[in-house]
Amino acid sequence: METKRKDIPVVNFFDEVITAHIDAYYKKGKFYDYYTDKEIKLREDDLTTLKGVIVRIVAPLHNIDDENYQVHSQKHEERIMKKGEYLFFGMDYKKENKSFEFKIDLVEDLWVEKIGNKLSKLKTCKCIVADGTEKHGNSSINNFQPIVCNSLNHAFTRTSIKYRPENASHTCNAFKTFRTKDGNIIDCLR
Repeated sequence: METKRKDIPVVNFFDEVITAHIDAYYKKGKFYDYYTDKEIKLREDDLTTLKGVIVRIVAPLHNIDDENYQVHSQKHEERIMKKGEYLFFGMDYKKENKSFEFKIDLVEDLWVEKIGNKLSKLKTCKCIVADGTEKHGNSSINNFQPIVCNSLNHAFTRTSIKYRPENASHTCNAFKTFRTKDGNIIDCLR
């Protein structure tokens, strides 16, 4: 089914700009679509920034010229939370119509690593799934045992396996799943 340009919204449900992924090659100062071999030309409209249309180019690092290499290869680490602080995450178990809320105690500082202008990635961080409640009725989980983990993703996976054993997947995007005591997702901290 073909979608007409006028029917495509600018942003999605999460207020993220809807984008296209274009496989391209660069030759003699121009970008060409990998599949059609046609030069890539972008339209400007009322939503275009003052600098022009913003694009993200993914290129092999060894092909970036010396003038830009340092900017795109530099590694930076930043602490986003201190040891002793805590986070929360929830998970639904649809098979039994249950929702859980868990508290994570940070045993170590929580750091992110950023290379160039890529999105930050979480570093490992010892933590403990310290408490769990069932959302319906706000009752504590019977015989809850703390779960010691090496990272936030590890904490989610081990907790999911224990409390949602039949789920097909036990993974998450930690930046979108874990929340601070103020209720903000940690994506806001990177």
